[in-house]
Amino acid sequence: MQRKSSWKIAVCILTVILVSVIFFQWKSFSTQSREYQEKVKADISIKHQNNYFSIQQSIQHIRPEIYEVLLPKNIISLKCIEGSHKECDWTGPNKSKLKISSNTVTFTFRIPKVSSANDLLELENWFIQLNKLNLDKINIQLSESQLQNGTWISSGNNISVKRLKFIDYYVFESNGKYPSLLWIKRKLLKASVNDWLTVYHDESVSVPDLHFNKINKWINQYPVSLYITTDKPTKQIGSLILLNKKDVSSLKPMVVQSYLKDRFPDTKEWIRDIVTSSILGIPIGNNKEKAMFKQLANILSDNEMEKWISDIMDIKERKIQEKDLDILIQKASGWKTYYFQENKRPEEPLKPLHFYDPRMVFIDGKVENNLKIILLKGKRVYPIEETLSALGYTVKLSNKSSKIEIEKPNQKYIFDKNSHIFYFNNQKYGVLSNPIIEMSQKYYIEENWLKQLFKVSIDNREKQIDLINSK
Repeated sequence: MQRKSSWKIAVCILTVILVSVIFFQWKSFSTQSREYQEKVKADISIKHQNNYFSIQQSIQHIRPEIYEVLLPKNIISLKCIEGSHKECDWTGPNKSKLKISSNTVTFTFRIPKVSSANDLLELENWFIQLNKLNLDKINIQLSESQLQNGTWISSGNNISVKRLKFIDYYVFESNGKYPSLLWIKRKLLKASVNDWLTVYHDESVSVPDLHFNKINKWINQYPVSLYITTDKPTKQIGSLILLNKKDVSSLKPMVVQSYLKDRFPDTKEWIRDIVTSSILGIPIGNNKEKAMFKQLANILSDNEMEKWISDIMDIKERKIQEKDLDILIQKASGWKTYYFQENKRPEEPLKPLHFYDPRMVFIDGKVENNLKIILLKGKRVYPIEETLSALGYTVKLSNKSSKIEIEKPNQKYIFDKNSHIFYFNNQKYGVLSNPIIEMSQKYYIEENWLKQLFKVSIDNREKQIDLINSK
């Protein structure tokens, strides 16, 4: 009995120890997890004096790991501290990487003031970036004691300004992206147009009526700062826009393009231009991009276009692929297309927007993955070369001749691309309309002609189309 009692006591003690260890490990892990689930933010102090910008940049709630560091150009006097006092551990060639073991890192450095126009000063490329670190919020306090005869504005939210006798103070905020900063040698007036647009202007410049009904729903969380002038050329620095008053018509495209570049930074420019056109309902970009948008606008209904744009805006990745846009067109319209994939090379001529039957195609029981049936004016048309080759015919096409020869033993067809006349085994026949359809230097035949002329049996099922040789 004593042995059994001792054994039970030992088991109980061991259980208590194990539960305690697990509890404290879980508590430690839980505390760490909460710590790193907090939003990563940067607090920045910028002091401009003696032709230098002295900057302190503190990043908080950062996850300990090795980061690749992107430094501003012309940076000098760089110091880096982890936590409250530990010097940073630099690695890699030319100290290009930083091994962080704390959840806070603070950089102090200086950037010389670059020479610029007397009445404008841009501060770009001033922020130390840690590759693959996504910031949730950036707070900036800027003090100006050298250029008090002007105004600083940013591409983020311009929170407040306080002007004193010997120094001016500015507070800016930005969500995730470090903002560009611009000094203008004028005391500017500030006006909020809506939740996302702030306008700056001289007292002598009136603000034109600005209406953004079409784009409000897409970019209402994207702050834009606009400086309206009458004596400077229009220029865009991300979401910070200098707009000559005569260029007001170009403002909406600039705003949408800036938003899309920020939202989908790895996306090709021509794709962003077409999406911009679709949002605004006006063609922008080069001739091919304008033509692509016009085809979309002519073929998609208003509801389909709205659905397509909405689905694009739901994409989470940094890059929109051509295939993504085609899939979303099918989702909006119900019809399959390869429009963007077929036009992905900007230097090539425009290929028209076609809708394809999404069903699988079988010929004599064999699936034909590369055979794409186009829906044209409510009718199915088949690519001649792929379809008839799969049906056992030899197809001869020539760029130098208008003739198309199609044959197999005891059967020979000769069609003229430009005529209603064709020959079958040297016998001449006439039909009411040309069986041959040319699109983008490729030749097609309507389903009804395929049945009648080549005696093909076609069975349209719910999920597949079956073509069967009848002779």
